[in-house]
Amino acid sequence: MPSGWRTAASSWNFGAAKLRRLTPGEATVDTRHGFTEYLERLLVSRGLWYWIQALSRETSDNPEAEAFRTAAPRLFSDFQESLFQPR
Repeated sequence: MPSGWRTAASSWNFGAAKLRRLTPGEATVDTRHGFTEYLERLLVSRGLWYWIQALSRETSDNPEAEAFRTAAPRLFSDFQESLFQPR
């Protein structure tokens, strides 16, 4: 495997610490959510672009997170906006 690549298993922290998204070449986003909460939000958002940025205090005010909050309720009638507020 080339240097700098990660396997799927090493890209996730399954310990007691909160889950962080780790993508090679990108900054981490501290969601302050455990794995179960993270997965629930991924499913509710259907992976809509920039959904994870709505969960972080550091990125929740950026234009992408705002666009997610605007688009998701229009696209998904069962969208739960309360799940996408930063902790």
